Amino acid sequence: MTDDVLPLEPSRSEEAVQVLIDSFARYAFWNHVLQGAPDPDRRVLPVYRMMVRYCVEYGHGSVLEAPDDAGLAAVALWLPGDRADPSFWNELRLGGLSILAALGPGTVVRLVKVSGAMARVHEQLVSGPHSYLWALGVVPSHQGQGLGGRLLQAGLRRLDNEQTAAYLETNEPRNVPLYERNGFAVSDVRMVHGSLKQWSMIRPPGGAR
Repeated sequence: MTDDVLPLEPSRSEEAVQVLIDSFARYAFWNHVLQGAPDPDRRVLPVYRMMVRYCVEYGHGSVLEAPDDAGLAAVALWLPGDRADPSFWNELRLGGLSILAALGPGTVVRLVKVSGAMARVHEQLVSGPHSYLWALGVVPSHQGQGLGGRLLQAGLRRLDNEQTAAYLETNEPRNVPLYERNGFAVSDVRMVHGSLKQWSMIRPPGGAR
């Protein structure tokens, strides 16, 4: 058994996808996008599959094993700031047609609008080299055990060594204190699409002071 932070290897991509589904399928973001559609786990599967593939190719993923040897318990996906908004071609190449089939045209349009609004806020708030925390997920059975904080801190140590700032957004107010404890500061709060509220947070190298 080990709970050491490990790089996300391509061979563990499907495990990472399942962690992200378990962590996020019923979060505010997906509640807003799916608007009550049944079977959310199945619908978001190709989205997270695309995200993990994209991160393996262009970014830096890291994982934590479950303390009970039950597989992966936590996943973090980091991207360089200039890769934070995948191109249409990359989305198509990495599973766009599967996303369309799973979500349906109307929901895909809503997803594109929400993601586009979030990307515009990102562009407004951050300029220059930085790293984007695309996702940080812990399976529900292991939440509250400090695994998310450990995984976050490992990524931030890497960024501090590189003297690189970090950016993230969250639609869950309960997540804000975790990020504040790790040197992020809220830089913007707004409704990004309809009733979907977003907290945007920035962390300079070494953390906010």
